[in-house]
Amino acid sequence: GIFVYIPKNTETKTIHLDLNINTDTQLDTILVIAEDNTNTNIIQTKQNNQKGFYSEIVEVFIENNSNVNFATIQNLSEETINLVTRNSNVLKDSNFDWLDCYLGSSFTLSDITSLLNAEGAKSKNYSLFFGANKQNFDLSFNTIHNAPNTDSDMVSKGALNNKAKAICRGLVKIQENATGSNGYQKEDTLLLSQDSEIDPIPNLEIKNHDVKCSHGATVSQLDDEKLFYLKSRGLKEQDAKRLIVDGFFENFILKVNNEDLRNNLKKLIGAKPV
Repeated sequence: GIFVYIPKNTETKTIHLDLNINTDTQLDTILVIAEDNTNTNIIQTKQNNQKGFYSEIVEVFIENNSNVNFATIQNLSEETINLVTRNSNVLKDSNFDWLDCYLGSSFTLSDITSLLNAEGAKSKNYSLFFGANKQNFDLSFNTIHNAPNTDSDMVSKGALNNKAKAICRGLVKIQENATGSNGYQKEDTLLLSQDSEIDPIPNLEIKNHDVKCSHGATVSQLDDEKLFYLKSRGLKEQDAKRLIVDGFFENFILKVNNEDLRNNLKKLIGAKPV
């Protein structure tokens, strides 16, 4: 297990959790506690080069008036099964952001839940996935508003090629006592082949009338007119597709504050087949 503890009134440098998995089975637990008036960024990378099974449980506790970002880049071997459960508990006037990038594994089952448990709590959940060959992703993102005047933002962006498939479920749940709360979720997917599949399932559960909530999902394919235009300017078809895919992810990547993480993410997306 890994324990990350940020004492109150502390602003830390970026904390790196680099998991280079060299066994065929690994079970990890990560516990993060951020006390009052703290500010930190955590970046987790996961990779291996062999067939295997990986399971991870993450529990994050954010106390009052704090700001914590937790980013994960998963680039496991396409022969690895990856099971992930993550939960965050956010208290008064604190902000907690998840950033999850799913690029590797043969199959990933991921369930992420943010609990906004005190007034003024905020949470953002940004997720990116890019599947190729026969990769499968089953992704679930949940935000539960348990207190008034809480805010959540959930944005998912993905691309699928070859025979890759994904299910992307999003839930914003606002309890009866969570008046004055705001919830938003959006899922966008780009299909790069005829055999790739996506099932977006956005969902709202609202138990009081004094809220603002919205959700939506889009699924699109490569635009033939854009391809024709780029090819008419001298680009080969593969280069034109790459340019369109890079543009599709660009506004998501701009949400990443850490420059090294942003550059690494661009490099990994560029290595995926289009």
